[in-house]
Amino acid sequence: MTDIDAYIEAIKINWVKRLTDETCANWKIIPTFYFREFGENNLIFKMNLNSHKSLENLKNLPTFYFEILKCWIKNGGGKTKVPDNYRDIRKQVIWGNQYIKTCGKSLYYSHWVKENIIFVNDVIDDKGEISHKILDKLKKKQNWIAELFSLRKALPKSWIQKLKGNISKHTKINITQDIKMFCNGLYYNLDKIKFKEIYNIIIRSNKELPTVATQEKTLKEYGSLYDADIPEIERWRQNSKDFIKTDIFTDILQIIKDNHCVLLTGVSGMGKTLTAQNIALQLCYEEGIR
Repeated sequence: MTDIDAYIEAIKINWVKRLTDETCANWKIIPTFYFREFGENNLIFKMNLNSHKSLENLKNLPTFYFEILKCWIKNGGGKTKVPDNYRDIRKQVIWGNQYIKTCGKSLYYSHWVKENIIFVNDVIDDKGEISHKILDKLKKKQNWIAELFSLRKALPKSWIQKLKGNISKHTKINITQDIKMFCNGLYYNLDKIKFKEIYNIIIRSNKELPTVATQEKTLKEYGSLYDADIPEIERWRQNSKDFIKTDIFTDILQIIKDNHCVLLTGVSGMGKTLTAQNIALQLCYEEGIR
């Protein structure tokens, strides 16, 4: 049986996938405008954020985009495991990083981002240190000393030791711009996974079943999530006896098969709920989708 909450989250993740792919579409203009505040090329979706509270300005996003981002972060979007070698350390996005904090807060310097200073690799010199030569890259030089000091303080000491190693100092690092999810201990390239796989990833990450109460009975009393819905479904089936399947019903069914979701709108009493129930029954019992 489909987990509705996981399904909705999968739709949101799939929305991120569509936004960040290489296709051009007019609908991308507005979300790109808002997310560009956090860097070009969808940088916000590459940040190793551990919470929507990691960056203060996130709360200024329109509600829809804010909820999308919360879902993305919750499901491991942009996250990485703790880097344990100089290569992975140098590939870390500095900004919003859950491992790079000062006074418990992640860093974000918008003028550094505008100068394309994104990764740890971008601030490391030939000695494996964060050099004051970073000043040469900055057009806005106000407060740069304090910002540089904060960055040095924020980097974990174990990282600094690895970055100063001889191998690190003499190795060039190629950094890809792939957008990934880190979930269930595995990395997933967003552009290579389909909607169904996104849904399954989310399902696997939800280790605990939600508590379900239907007609004053709990999941424990029924024994399974599917059984808990039986009384409600039986009521739907009783109501469906007088339901007439029109062309609109057929169109809605096809839209769901093609796009995985549909929004029914209309005035009260026109039959939206009854139509949705019969669509669900059709998919469950005749199409075999659960």
